[in-house]
Amino acid sequence: MMFLNNLMNSRNLTRAELSASSNIPESTLRDILNGKAQLDRCEAVTLYNLAYALDVSVEDILEDYWEELALGRAAHTRIPVHDDHSLMNFYVLADSMLGRLRATGDLAFIDGIDQNEWVERLYDDGQYRCALFLVGVMDYLCRKNGIWQIARYNEYRELRLDTPVYSLSTLNVNSGDGDFQRARNDAENNAIPELGRYGIYLTEEDIRHPA
Repeated sequence: MMFLNNLMNSRNLTRAELSASSNIPESTLRDILNGKAQLDRCEAVTLYNLAYALDVSVEDILEDYWEELALGRAAHTRIPVHDDHSLMNFYVLADSMLGRLRATGDLAFIDGIDQNEWVERLYDDGQYRCALFLVGVMDYLCRKNGIWQIARYNEYRELRLDTPVYSLSTLNVNSGDGDFQRARNDAENNAIPELGRYGIYLTEEDIRHPA
């Protein structure tokens, strides 16, 4: 569950530490964090202890859980698109755009991408990864800054890549002993929701401090 994983990361808590402070068995906590356990069917004391340990309300946890379920259902009904361009093309553009973001700041970045019609230009060229990446980053920045998403990108929000995209740091994890699969699972669990809905699994750390 991205909300809980993000809370843990922001508080520098390991699963073992959260298990100890919430009095929830680590195996149960693992199922909750991996999305295997249905939170709305957990015992009330489990939800209360979890909320208390993370300093949020039970309502916050359940509302985000239901939102994630809705996003997951919506993702399966989105129109899949296939990008024939090289993955390296995506990584080069993403790195360039994130450099622009760090140089200009959130609001100027949004305005620059919008005014220059980067999303439309990339989409028309069949660079769907790049186009959806920019929409996702802008939506993420709008949420972080408490402003409305740009409505004219709604048609792009109905799409989803037919092949997932991970950060280079995730792809570079050693494939032995299931490490790569765990890295992919962690990336998917901690992805920025506005990007994850397109199948682009980048975290806030990837966006703010890319490798």
